[in-house]
Amino acid sequence: MTRETNTARGRTPCLGKHHELRRISSLCLWLWLGIAPSLADNGWEGSRVSVNLENDVLHGTDRHYTHGTHITWWSRDEALPAWMKRMSDRLPAWGFTTEARKLGLGIGQQIFTPADLRSAALVPSQRPYAGWLYGSMALQRRGPTKSGISVVEHLGLDLGVVGRESIAEDAQQAFHGVRPMGWDHQLSTEPGVVLWYDRRYLFSGKTASRDWGIDLIPHAGAVVGNVAVFARLGATARAGY
Repeated sequence: MTRETNTARGRTPCLGKHHELRRISSLCLWLWLGIAPSLADNGWEGSRVSVNLENDVLHGTDRHYTHGTHITWWSRDEALPAWMKRMSDRLPAWGFTTEARKLGLGIGQQIFTPADLRSAALVPSQRPYAGWLYGSMALQRRGPTKSGISVVEHLGLDLGVVGRESIAEDAQQAFHGVRPMGWDHQLSTEPGVVLWYDRRYLFSGKTASRDWGIDLIPHAGAVVGNVAVFARLGATARAGY
């Protein structure tokens, strides 16, 4: 299992109402973009809620990494339990000065299926049916580098379960508008432990007008555990008023 979206030949049509699902997905996406913890501001921040929704129904498919939902509550700055403050103080902040910290508590679910949802038999050549239901705890640290570039890093721990207890089959049938035939072959029940880390940098560009800005946000991270093991590297570009 991984958190990456894979593609395969063929196309399995969804049986639900795509337009309604697209509207819901778009709403959740904009909600996440609007209230996710700020990267640019290293000053004091209050508590926040972050909602992240990933769904391949936007591409008219329902296969492989087919759905992911994660909801996280972030505390106000420096509202950390004593043990987390001590841990943060002992962890080196390579390349930047820590000016603010947050505690994050979340819950999430990920759903994985093969491309052929109509087969009730096991399809060994395709990704197996699997669900991952988990709770998470994370430490966020923000601050500038010596050159003034803003940095935000997260260190988190996910604990959960793979198997029928992940309620992935029920979630897919209820919210995805499909009824896959092979959930009897999903991965067996197993507790999951995942440790993850990511870091982002904010490079702000100047424009002729002070009302407009351009940002580049490169990011890198790694995930290690018995549910997923992978590294990631990417960047986000944004421009606006």
